[in-house]
Amino acid sequence: MESNTVRERVVVAENLTKVFDGLTAVKGISFTVERGESVGFLGPNGA
Repeated sequence: MESNTVRERVVVAENLTKVFDGLTAVKGISFTVERGESVGFLGPNGA
């Protein structure tokens, strides 16, 4: 069954890149977080 509820986006990231001391930790990710959601981000080593 479909819901007609409009979800409120509280975080929108587009083409996000993060570099630490010359090391690219995150490259070009995009995501949204809607009200009430919990989100985690883990790398290959679990950090």
